[in-house]
Amino acid sequence: MTLAGHHPFNQVRVEPTTDPQGVTVIDDIQGIRVSLGTTEPVIPLSGAPTAFCFPVDVAYDIDTESVRIPMPVNVCVRDHVGSVVADVPPNTSKTLGQGQYTVEIGGLGVKTYLAVQSELRIPAATDGGRTISVENTDPVGLGVRSLHNQPATTVTTTDDPTDVMRALSCFGASLKTTSCERSFPSMRGHPPQIKHGDCFDAPATLERTPAETDIQIEVPSTFEYIYPVASLAYYLNAAVVPGDSPRLLVDGTAHPIEHEDGYDAAVFRLLEHLFTLDCLTRTEGFYPVQLAGREQIEESAGLDFAALYDQSLGEQVNTYLTVPFETVASIVPRWPLTTTIAPTAAHLGVLSYVAADLSSIRTPETERSVTTRAGSQYAASINEFLRGTSTTAPSFRGQSSATADQQIQQRGPSDDSTDGGWTRALNPPSTGSITHLWFNDGYPIAGAKPTLDACQRRLDAHSSGPIDVAVISNAPEMHDETDVADLYGMRDLIAFDVTVYEECSQTALREILMTEYDLIHYIGHVTDEGLQCDDGWLDAATLDHVETRAFILNGCRSVDQGMALVESGAIGGLCTLSGVANTSATDIGRTVARLLNAGFSLGGSLDIITDTSVTGYQYMVVGDPRLTITTCKGTAATLAEIHSIEKDQYKVSIHGFPAPSTSLGALSMPYLGNEKEYSLNSGQLVTKTVTTAELQAHLELGRVPVRHEGTLTWSDMLTGEEGLSNIESQG
Repeated sequence: MTLAGHHPFNQVRVEPTTDPQGVTVIDDIQGIRVSLGTTEPVIPLSGAPTAFCFPVDVAYDIDTESVRIPMPVNVCVRDHVGSVVADVPPNTSKTLGQGQYTVEIGGLGVKTYLAVQSELRIPAATDGGRTISVENTDPVGLGVRSLHNQPATTVTTTDDPTDVMRALSCFGASLKTTSCERSFPSMRGHPPQIKHGDCFDAPATLERTPAETDIQIEVPSTFEYIYPVASLAYYLNAAVVPGDSPRLLVDGTAHPIEHEDGYDAAVFRLLEHLFTLDCLTRTEGFYPVQLAGREQIEESAGLDFAALYDQSLGEQVNTYLTVPFETVASIVPRWPLTTTIAPTAAHLGVLSYVAADLSSIRTPETERSVTTRAGSQYAASINEFLRGTSTTAPSFRGQSSATADQQIQQRGPSDDSTDGGWTRALNPPSTGSITHLWFNDGYPIAGAKPTLDACQRRLDAHSSGPIDVAVISNAPEMHDETDVADLYGMRDLIAFDVTVYEECSQTALREILMTEYDLIHYIGHVTDEGLQCDDGWLDAATLDHVETRAFILNGCRSVDQGMALVESGAIGGLCTLSGVANTSATDIGRTVARLLNAGFSLGGSLDIITDTSVTGYQYMVVGDPRLTITTCKGTAATLAEIHSIEKDQYKVSIHGFPAPSTSLGALSMPYLGNEKEYSLNSGQLVTKTVTTAELQAHLELGRVPVRHEGTLTWSDMLTGEEGLSNIESQG
């Protein structure tokens, strides 16, 4: 069946280019530009949207014998009725005879299709890119669809728990399908925005009721029970109704919602369980790919996925829940997002934004001590400070902070009584997720404190032109970090415009912050008075508005200044909770610059620096941590973890950090050796043993972070025999 449609957005377009020769696909909704090469100069002409198997926002015709994609992408070829005739991973090739085909090009950040009537040749990826050749064809059709997603409507609710349940019962109406394909992010529309009002009001047909859906979630009528089911209600297209005890009702079958770790954990386990099995079942449908974990579950659980695919949503859920979660646990992807929300009416509005990302949702716990991911010695250091038995923040080098701080200059006053962020710091229970949102009092260590306005602003359209970065160096003794200006823009085919400002006045810094930059990287001292300038201090709370989208405030105790920037209009930024040693802060600043440049989000960058350095625990995100300043290659930014085994052999794990436009559930296949199996795009994508040549081929694809024995480095530092020999000598 052909799924055709045309939804014109003037922000999505295709323009001819001469350097490189070809066309550029532009999505101003998401700020994405992708260059496609052609064999000769082309002028895109208006094309037919019905030429493609899927809906497109814009359609063009181009005269060319080949299209060159600037990365080693996966290619899926369908016939005129939409059936898959070839799935071609980057390390394989395929030739198809004369026919009518829709060619889906993966991993570009925008849905991109070619429509051809010809023979097709798709060689394996070479030189970091891939070419699709056509012969004896009319003009090639080029179709594009934005992956941008935002609320299409609004539901108004009072703070009465029953009305809030009705509001959550509207979330499932935004799903584009109730089949297992809703596990693809592109098949999940954004839930409606929630606003507080004097009475409940929702557009007709939006609210799910027990009479209209086979699935109900029964919970007691308190926010502590209602809030955690927001993502589950959305994903299951369920009605949320009052009940004496939490349970899931599916086609009349009751499943208690309970777990030894508590109610919130039980809800999340249900979501993980059902989502993961949906991802396996959908391989029987429109995307019949080889997905990691399917064979394992097919054998251990005895599931018939072909039969499951044809079942109704209710039948599928009941079948899934006959499989113990322990059977599925090993293939559940790392969850991108956990949200802690204080169960008050003040936070009603954030529910649709976190449910859109299928966030695990918790209500706060009171305890302040946890085990950190980085290791027990880090946890002890942090908890000692929180208990009040230490007066300074943990040091980077594992020494007592008195020794370290005497040796290394800090980026702020040495008076520990002004250590403002740490006096309100909380060390919440570990989530296991990439990012932890905190809608509650205090500042979460290694987490993010967003605002509703910041979450809304992240979804606003923005220009797809060059990425504008301002690097501000307002302290001569910290000048070494100014070299981050050279790290921004180290990406092929992505244009950056980087400006360096030094020793700015208050007036100049105010003007910079009120200019439309994609990112401002501030290097300098921060105190309770504000950000250091050459003529005093600029308090961010005095700004009427801020136009920059993202920022890094790499100075001591910058969290309050960062929150002020967010409250004045920024989307998100990285700040410090405590005093930071100058040398350590410089290292962190350079690392975060590289990570953002590689397409990692603010939250993903924080996850990596806290996993590789105790200094990272002195940083947090304010505003929306899902913000990126540039796109990654594929459906996730990746980190490679390398262990040398013996000469010419390495054990390599690739970890994925989903892109905002392709959130949890998209497919990923790292270009590593002869890999032919897909993974979901979050967490550990693949682990395998490869040769030196295979590892080198992966590292040469682009600059990506590499972790070896707990130390973070970069792929461009490991290319060539000398780089890998250094790893061997450490192994």
